[in-house]
Amino acid sequence: MLLIPVLDLFCGRAVHAVAGNRERYRCVEGVLGDGADPVRLLQAMRQQVGQDCCYVADLDAILNGQPQWQLIEQLAGACGRLWLDAGIRSAADLQAVAGLQRVTPILGTETVGDLQQVLNSTTADRIIVSLDLRAGRPVFADPAWQSLTAGQAGERLLELGVRQVLLLDLQAVGTGRGVPTLELCRELKQRLPELFLITGGGVQGSQCVAAAEQAGVDALLVASVLHQGVLSGSGWRLPAATTPPKEVC
Repeated sequence: MLLIPVLDLFCGRAVHAVAGNRERYRCVEGVLGDGADPVRLLQAMRQQVGQDCCYVADLDAILNGQPQWQLIEQLAGACGRLWLDAGIRSAADLQAVAGLQRVTPILGTETVGDLQQVLNSTTADRIIVSLDLRAGRPVFADPAWQSLTAGQAGERLLELGVRQVLLLDLQAVGTGRGVPTLELCRELKQRLPELFLITGGGVQGSQCVAAAEQAGVDALLVASVLHQGVLSGSGWRLPAATTPPKEVC
């Protein structure tokens, strides 16, 4: 299982994401440094987990439709591969992100207005779809998907050619209360073993990391536990037994 460090960007800084209340996020402060220099902070997080792949959510893009392109390019240059959620809403938005070097676009179901149309505009197995949840319930901007359960959505995404899915309950992010999506991950992995499955949100420490691996998770997003120094040293690290698709990581 891969451990993927996460940065949430807002107004040029890395902020501490808590429970999806994005307007209230504050600048990161922790043992690895503060969010005033996101590039340096991301490098420190990468060293902590020994991973070249990183996840970035651009809140300026997600909330206001104003991507921080210059900073994103700097961050992409500081890691081997950048998974980027830039609030993609349309095929044109996807093209702009897909044109960046060393960047894998993330389509968030809470922002994409016509999910099938956007997926049909690209090679679906080269992107990541974030199946966004709130308190366990899927969140879709696309009306055609709003009646689907997470399991039904996973099956439909697979039919459309998607091979990488992120399950993220926004209300769990940054809370340190445990990862609430693990049972759903276990069920999806059993039903759809060909999916490269990613999750995160609420990671407490090494026990959560081990539980995620046991649930069949291929990659786990981590942030707060790194800033707090909870996952420090080498005893908690798991071998990277999973080989991610080459286009993704």
